[in-house]
Amino acid sequence: MVISFRKVLIVLYLLLVGTGCLYSQVGFEKEVDSLLIAAKSDTTHITYESLGNLVARASEKDGQTIFDYAINQDSTVFSRFFLYDGLSRNLSRGGRVDDALQYRYNQLKLTQKEALEELQLRAHISIANAYNFKNQLDSATYHLNSAEGLAHGVNEGWLWSIYYNRALVQGSLGNLNEAAYYYRLMWDKIKDVSNPKQRGFTLWVVTSFFTSVDQFPKEQAKFLDLLSAHYDKKEVNVPPGHIDVKDLFKEETAIENLGKYTRLVAISDSLNLINSYYYNTKVLSQILTKLNRYDEATGYLKKAEKKLEKLDKAVELIETYKQLGRNYEAAQDYKNALAIKKKEFYVRDSAISEQVRKNVSELEVKYETEKKDRRIAEQKLDIEKEQSYKRQLGLGITTIAILALLVGLFFVRRLRYQKTIAAQKEKIHQKEFKELLQENKLLALSSMIEGQETERLRIAQDLHDSLGGLLSTVKTHFSIIQSEIQQLESLDITSITNKLIDEACGEVRRISHNMLPQSLSISGLQGAVEDIAEQLEAQNYEVTLQIDGLKKSENTARDAAIYRLIQELVSNMRKHAQASSILIQIFGNEELLSITIEDNGLGFDYEKAIAKDGLGLKSINSRVAYLDGTIDWDSRLDAGTSINITIPQK
Repeated sequence: MVISFRKVLIVLYLLLVGTGCLYSQVGFEKEVDSLLIAAKSDTTHITYESLGNLVARASEKDGQTIFDYAINQDSTVFSRFFLYDGLSRNLSRGGRVDDALQYRYNQLKLTQKEALEELQLRAHISIANAYNFKNQLDSATYHLNSAEGLAHGVNEGWLWSIYYNRALVQGSLGNLNEAAYYYRLMWDKIKDVSNPKQRGFTLWVVTSFFTSVDQFPKEQAKFLDLLSAHYDKKEVNVPPGHIDVKDLFKEETAIENLGKYTRLVAISDSLNLINSYYYNTKVLSQILTKLNRYDEATGYLKKAEKKLEKLDKAVELIETYKQLGRNYEAAQDYKNALAIKKKEFYVRDSAISEQVRKNVSELEVKYETEKKDRRIAEQKLDIEKEQSYKRQLGLGITTIAILALLVGLFFVRRLRYQKTIAAQKEKIHQKEFKELLQENKLLALSSMIEGQETERLRIAQDLHDSLGGLLSTVKTHFSIIQSEIQQLESLDITSITNKLIDEACGEVRRISHNMLPQSLSISGLQGAVEDIAEQLEAQNYEVTLQIDGLKKSENTARDAAIYRLIQELVSNMRKHAQASSILIQIFGNEELLSITIEDNGLGFDYEKAIAKDGLGLKSINSRVAYLDGTIDWDSRLDAGTSINITIPQK
């Protein structure tokens, strides 16, 4: 069991460090030549690594052909190192481990001769991995010791790979506690890196280990929850060769695992690890179903259902409904089976509709962005070509100057003609570039209009919910007056009706003031902002308002846009921040207008909020873009929010 698990993880490791489909031999010479030319100016050696990947991804025959061609064209140290690496991976994939190992030793000898310690470290790790696959554990340990000694002095970023191979060695020896120790170290070294593929690989192999053994239930729950959360993220690429998370449990539904998964469910519940709780509950319910203990299985699944309904986990909820439905059918409880099936269809339809909407929106944005980026890139390329042409022209002018006595007049006329053409092209390119910038600005304006439409909708809702209700009540009272005129004096309907009408008028004034405050037209932007501060103080907020250098502008549309921007930011703080204190600063000079708004509220994760495609943040950013300004969001959870806006004075 442990040996087969080790070999699976070694294969996955090989897939992580060098993946891709088989490469066609057609046209490889052109690609190799292109990479070798680029490698001459690449001080990071990433191009040589790409060359090695080209060999690794090809078929065995093509890999050898590409290797021979490339090494004849460039036999420098770095070229040979990465070509040896690529060919050894190619051979390992075909099962020729001994031949691959020989090229690994060629790498090691090369790096020792040239004293390239970091590459020597990589060679030791690769050799250790090969010996692990051959189950020659003493040789693997020797090279891992050499690699770890180098890593502490050269680059500790490779320690995760060393700990991974040490865990495989200990697992093969049956030392599960030692293997678990190294898997924990492996995760500690990789958990903070920015590469999602490395994190995904590490979480998958660590979770696989802790799921396959019984001694570490808390670790199984912890890492299963982390792995599930990792795969929930849209931007994460699942490492090649990995199976789905749920497939980790295909061999775990044996009846003898009942005690194990009863404990795991309890541990996951006590630690509030919802992903781990879901997967372990699913396995436990399947085991109980095999034992015909349908009521117990249903009880666990119903508890999982309640937890999942509170979270945005449609896939897990649908799977839970499926299992519940099967349990009810097996117990011949068709009424509950039908009810659960209806829930499943409802959640599935909702999830599909939402996902389709998001996919369409994302594809449209990506298409428009890609189209504009491509056009801008083409413009930049044309400009670069023009600049290159001008440099070449300068060299030509130097040569022409030497021959000026013989053909001076001819070359002077030719030069003038070329300059005229170049200037015309430059004007055309600049005009097209400005048109692209204008299109981007129009897109920003479009987004702002969407925000305004939302604001109009809010106003309509205010009128409907507040004023509409009051007027309906007024109408009712007048109806009472008509039908009960004889009781008018005793009921005092007139006084109550007048009071309701006064409230309705107040609501109209409030809503119209929100749409366009009178102070904006009377005392300008400063008066309107002071009104906002007074309203906040009336709502028991501690407000600090600082305004300096703000002159009354003739551009009322611009002042209204700035006012709406400040109003929307303050409104968001009131709705979401749960703050007690708000700071508003406005400073102006001849060139710039600077606006700072801060609160001491809950704060939020800006990247996550903007990724959800919320209209609020989009509207605010669009307003700033419309004003040709810039905005900087600084917010941390439980540490408040600070927004800094800079707008040019026009």
